[in-house]
Amino acid sequence: MQKFEVQMLAKLRGLACALELFVIVPADGNTGVPSVVHDFIGEWTTFSRHGLSEPLSRKKILPSAVIDRIALSIVKALINVHSRGILYCDLKIDNIMLMPGFQDQTGPQIKLIDFEKAINMADRPKYEHFRAKRHTEALRRSYHIHPAVILGAMPYNECSEIYSLGISFI
Repeated sequence: MQKFEVQMLAKLRGLACALELFVIVPADGNTGVPSVVHDFIGEWTTFSRHGLSEPLSRKKILPSAVIDRIALSIVKALINVHSRGILYCDLKIDNIMLMPGFQDQTGPQIKLIDFEKAINMADRPKYEHFRAKRHTEALRRSYHIHPAVILGAMPYNECSEIYSLGISFI
């Protein structure tokens, strides 16, 4: 976990939709890398984790009521992240983790992970800088990012987040 991501998670402290940081342990030994301790996302009995991409990759059909709850949880999560002055900038199904109680509505439905690309809304706008030769590859590989952001015509903003939200729903 990079220093910037830790700073973003610190700003999101207390939100049910983001990882809760417990402690940062200073670098120890010859690794020179600090350790970050955060809450566990998954089943406590099996230690398994479930991302939103998992049931989709197995072509598992979720009941429509569960899909509705998950979709609403994702929208609420984005609203909460934005209310803290942060743009997520990397909303995709791989970064959405299903919480153990998502099927029976016991507790939070989802958590967002990987805030490495997140930015403060108060900072200067963030543009992607893909070379023109790489645009086609970037558009294919980063399908969840608004095409205007990839082409450098638009910075990340609330509109690009809504685009990523729509792609996630599709």
